[in-house]
Amino acid sequence: MGESEIFSLQFRPKRFSDMIGLDKVVASIRRQAESGRFPKAWLFAGQSGCGKTTLARIVALSLQCRHDVFGEPCDKCMERSDRFAIYEINASECKGVDAVEEIAQTSAFLPSPPTRCKVYILDEAQGLSTASQRLLLKYFEEAPDTTVWIVATTEPEKLLLPLTRRCTAYSLPALTTKDTEKFLKESFARAKVDRERGPLLDALLTRNVRSPGFILQALEKYSTGMNPEDCVSVTAISVDTLRICRNMMQGKWSGIRVELEKATPEDAKGIQASVLGYLRAALVARNTTDTAKIAEAIRLLCTVHGYDESVRLAELSAMLYQVARFFGGKRLPK
Repeated sequence: MGESEIFSLQFRPKRFSDMIGLDKVVASIRRQAESGRFPKAWLFAGQSGCGKTTLARIVALSLQCRHDVFGEPCDKCMERSDRFAIYEINASECKGVDAVEEIAQTSAFLPSPPTRCKVYILDEAQGLSTASQRLLLKYFEEAPDTTVWIVATTEPEKLLLPLTRRCTAYSLPALTTKDTEKFLKESFARAKVDRERGPLLDALLTRNVRSPGFILQALEKYSTGMNPEDCVSVTAISVDTLRICRNMMQGKWSGIRVELEKATPEDAKGIQASVLGYLRAALVARNTTDTAKIAEAIRLLCTVHGYDESVRLAELSAMLYQVARFFGGKRLPK
């Protein structure tokens, strides 16, 4: 999406030094790396939007880069990151134990250059079945030194205790009030938002929104002129709206359905606003090729006005299904 990429992607940290509020976690990981006894399995737990996956990606790339301090991958390695054997798997989309085993079996093989260490990032790991988790026990324990597993989850209590015991675990905290203010100040400057910062900060602190991902979602809406209370109220939801947006534009209804199953009627307005904000950013992107499709998707989603929240969620779910099929190459019904 080029220069118009949404804030949560555009401002994603690329190095430990870019991260705010995780000083203790970062320092501990650096000490592990410096000791030379790097664990074969890690567990990053925390609320949605706190930076688990971002931290995992930085660790994964740092294991390939030997040009600088651990956690500060160099520009050259970042530019060729797609050449490294770093596998990011959304665990909630793995269809049964056979799919997990197919992935896990590859972890036993040595990596090919330029990869120094194979890394498997299991995102949303709470979606793994009990059978799949039991299967992974062997691979976590018997993985060669050239393979590392990183588990990211919002619900560590749903993971088997033997699995978590095989991991070096870190709980990623929400931002403190001071860190929230610092993060928002830096984000305002980078996004060049020409509005007062105070009202949005007050709304974030009042609603106790302390996750970087959710703060950036609120800032995205605030930059369009939305009042701060609405920016925050439609952001503080338990559904991964970014995942909905990505799957929608890839024509993958299955990924959208996983998130909608978590949604409550009160989430409907927030989901709709987030999807429309994402589509607007895509529409004005300089390198967008599906302009007509995106514009039509915006028009259709703006027609969702259910007379109460339950009806709105049902109507929105049906429209997201149609729009996903549209992006997947199907014709819209007349």
